Amino acid sequence: MDEHDPRFGALPNEDENETAADEEVLGAQIAAAGPRPPIPPEALAALAATARAALRAQGAPEKPIENAARTPRTSHGWRRAAVFAASAALLLAALGFGWFTFKSGPSSFQSGSVAAVVEQTTGRLEMEIGKGYWRQVVVGERLPKGVRLRTESGALAALRMAGGATVRVDALSRVQLLSAGALRLDRGALYADTGFEQPGGPALEVRTAFGTVRHVGTQFEVRWIDGGRPTVRVRVREGSVAVEGGGRSYRAAAGEEISVRSDGEVARAQVPGYGAGWEWMMDAAGGLEIEGQTLGQVLDRVQRETGWRVRFADSGVEAAARRIVLHGGVGALRPDQAAFAILPSAGFEGELEGGVLVVRVKTPS
Repeated sequence: MDEHDPRFGALPNEDENETAADEEVLGAQIAAAGPRPPIPPEALAALAATARAALRAQGAPEKPIENAARTPRTSHGWRRAAVFAASAALLLAALGFGWFTFKSGPSSFQSGSVAAVVEQTTGRLEMEIGKGYWRQVVVGERLPKGVRLRTESGALAALRMAGGATVRVDALSRVQLLSAGALRLDRGALYADTGFEQPGGPALEVRTAFGTVRHVGTQFEVRWIDGGRPTVRVRVREGSVAVEGGGRSYRAAAGEEISVRSDGEVARAQVPGYGAGWEWMMDAAGGLEIEGQTLGQVLDRVQRETGWRVRFADSGVEAAARRIVLHGGVGALRPDQAAFAILPSAGFEGELEGGVLVVRVKTPS
């Protein structure tokens, strides 16, 4: 084909560096996914049946697939061949990709090219598979280093980094997984809990246009705020973080937020580690797992997710809570809601007082 033939229009002139980068990310995705299992015989049979149906619909005689290459190159022949090829390719893509996705479901970091695993999604989380091309990501999928992610309006996601940290992604966010311990935030917000990092593993860092956020054993949120003066805001719930950029370093401790603006101005404020500003990341986490755990273990999780402090009325109440084993589930209730559903069923009651959940034995009514 003449590339200047006016019937086909001008061919795109892609930037070679961007194309090479896309191919590198795609190669990493394939490596992270591992080998694809063979397509089952019943799937191949379905492919053949669909191809034959497409040929019949075009009035073409059924021929063995191996003879399709000898179809005369008439205009009708080309049309029938195109329909057959398109039908076969679409079904093969659907079968192959669906089977591949299902088989690669379990969370695993066996490949060194894997940066994170998807633990939970609410709404649509997408990954870039080529310049300007995106596809939906499913729970259990392993994400390669270098991949770019985005969430739509109302969509949330929870990731487990290969280094062990938990990361939640807010709606309307753009994030790139640079490595097992580094992310870049270009839009929206993310929340990180580094309490589960593996000893000796990479410490999580979040890079932005205005600097890098590094933690010291902490829970924190990084949010990109658009406006007249774009700002990166860091809120610390536990531990401390260092924000480094422009040759300067700023530290924020638990209960503080620090905002770095595009013009270099820095502002500080006090912020509670619980309340409405943190609810989105609990929505992203999904429901609490309680089956087989003690009430004490579940309350420990509630404390970490909500930012509350759990205080038992006395040592006897705490000892009892550490012995009671729970069964069942709480559905999609957030941790702050689930606590008040679980306590009465276990014979306890709770009262929230200024960010402190006081737990006591249930008083008979």
